[in-house]
Amino acid sequence: MRKINQFLKTELNSLPEYSLSPQDTNSIKKVGVAECIFEKITARKFRRSSMPPELKQNIRNSIGVKVNKSEPITFAVPIGGYKKRELACAPYVDWSEFFTLAYMYKFAAPILAVYAPGVAIEYVSNEIDMEILGNYTREELKAYTDTFKQLLSYFKKSFPVNFKIIYREMREQFAPGEYVECLEEARPDLDSLLKKWNELSKNEQKSKIAKAERNYKFSSDEEKLSDNEKYEILKRITLTHDMYVNPIWLGFLSKKNYIRNDNKIPISYYHGNWGLHLGSCSASTVQFWVGTGVLEQRGERIIPQILSYKQLQAVKDKIHPESVDSLIDMPNFAKIGVVRC
Repeated sequence: MRKINQFLKTELNSLPEYSLSPQDTNSIKKVGVAECIFEKITARKFRRSSMPPELKQNIRNSIGVKVNKSEPITFAVPIGGYKKRELACAPYVDWSEFFTLAYMYKFAAPILAVYAPGVAIEYVSNEIDMEILGNYTREELKAYTDTFKQLLSYFKKSFPVNFKIIYREMREQFAPGEYVECLEEARPDLDSLLKKWNELSKNEQKSKIAKAERNYKFSSDEEKLSDNEKYEILKRITLTHDMYVNPIWLGFLSKKNYIRNDNKIPISYYHGNWGLHLGSCSASTVQFWVGTGVLEQRGERIIPQILSYKQLQAVKDKIHPESVDSLIDMPNFAKIGVVRC
């Protein structure tokens, strides 16, 4: 137990320093600071999938602008902004968010060493969407937001002056009523998506409905509906989700400085062409807001893991809760699950 506690204390209070190697110094002289930063950002140690040429060029362009202005390299991380309700820790953050914050500093540390203006990471919460797509209450969403910010305050005590993490809610970027107005403007695209629904294979439809079912909570009145009526609700939720990636909506978000504006580099937790694909911690790619954090102990090694709800159910009999010394005075941090291999 002492070793577990020491590991967690180190993750929180003793953030690793990165020292420039002779190879780093030679790289800066040979290719310049901007390209050296690019190499650090795209290092295979943190990146989880290949990058298309367009994404590489976008990242280089963003770095170049920031370096020319001596401004921090800025990353934008869109997140769900909620805790999956099936998890016992919901609606609050837990060790998964802890591991993610520690991991993001490790990702930034090599950049901080080669670039004095530093790094800024902006978590952009899409919690306003989950009132529609997941039927989460405002109270549940606020509980997640408040505890994420509270957890972040513990880490900030150890951050160097040239590193910062910011948590933003997407709803903060809209005037009253503006969000709904834009959705209505994008509504015709929902109609066209509905026409395409029947063109999907049965397996594609089933997969989309299953995803909506995992995220959506039926109200007490909706629970009384027939299976067909529930299916129609889930289909509407699926089509609304797809509508969020149409050009009208994405164009509007771009104007709101949401993800790509101001030369921010987008970070994603799944493979795609629009953002840098990183892990959520060293041994996981699970989106941390739909997972829970545990530690895996293999002899002398201790490895942070973020498990999805499905993964958690598969190994729950192997997880042993251990008490944690007074480290974080918040819900869900008095104990941690440990899997010993």
